[in-house]
Amino acid sequence: MNIVELIDKRLGSFQGETLSAGETVAGMMMNGLGFSNKPLSLTPLFFKKVPLSLLFREGVKAEDFNRFKLGRVLDRCHGYGTELLFSEISLNVCRQEKVDTRFNSLDSTSFTLSGDYLEKRMMKPL
Repeated sequence: MNIVELIDKRLGSFQGETLSAGETVAGMMMNGLGFSNKPLSLTPLFFKKVPLSLLFREGVKAEDFNRFKLGRVLDRCHGYGTELLFSEISLNVCRQEKVDTRFNSLDSTSFTLSGDYLEKRMMKPL
């Protein structure tokens, strides 16, 4: 789906980085799927016994996913705009998979409630 490459293109790269921003985000996503009840600072432990050369590329080590790297990439995501980045990734995937995009919503993160909660209505005197 070229998501790693898209993130790298949007967030840029820095000389001497051992992991790209896209690889780092991919690692955080994998960590969240397999180690979801642990803090991100323990991501290196998640990747200790994972075949990183198959998932990423030769030379990537578990220690590369340290809290400093994760924090810097999260800061870059925030600086770019997390909703914008998510929208661009989603649109890219929809185009690749030929999903009809004629109908869409820009708000993909909010839930709303109109009216009173049931408990409040039950407590009101008749």
